[in-house]
Amino acid sequence: YPESPTDSKYLNAGGYMGPADALATMISAVLELKESAQGEELEKGRDSDQYYFKRYFWDNQHMIAMDYHQSIFGNFLEVVNKPCENDWLPQCARKPCCTESDDFRRFADLFYGRYEVRGCAVWRGSNLPVSWHGNGAGKWLWLLALDRLALECAPAANVTLARYPVEMLRGVYEKFEKRSITQQDWFGG
Repeated sequence: YPESPTDSKYLNAGGYMGPADALATMISAVLELKESAQGEELEKGRDSDQYYFKRYFWDNQHMIAMDYHQSIFGNFLEVVNKPCENDWLPQCARKPCCTESDDFRRFADLFYGRYEVRGCAVWRGSNLPVSWHGNGAGKWLWLLALDRLALECAPAANVTLARYPVEMLRGVYEKFEKRSITQQDWFGG
């Protein structure tokens, strides 16, 4: 990836913005890349829309601006430049690297150590993105943010209850709690 002024240097297919005709051109080109892929290219992009967006980015860097400071699109993916303690080897442009947000045992520490809910907004340090996205296990950090928002922001609580059935949310949190207790016993915590 090109040099970046922050640790947010990776393209993420979580959100795009721009003139409608430019977005339509980009999406059409990405779909064409996917539809025409063969052999190794087809295999690399089999389970990932992001692979084809990355290819488009590399061929069109002059037309794309990355949100390096997460001013618009915040991401709950946490990457550090060190090896993972559990021998996990994520795909990163730099080595060594570890996607800390993929470590189930660290969710609470990561969220409460790096994020803060103030009123109806989720902050990461002094940064307040317009929208948040969670990659993979980062979606659990999104659930922690949703939980805090529902406690501190009545409109967020109302939207959460309207959009997600209470029983479904209760089931997710019960599984999370049960797994947390099991993980603590397993790891001696």
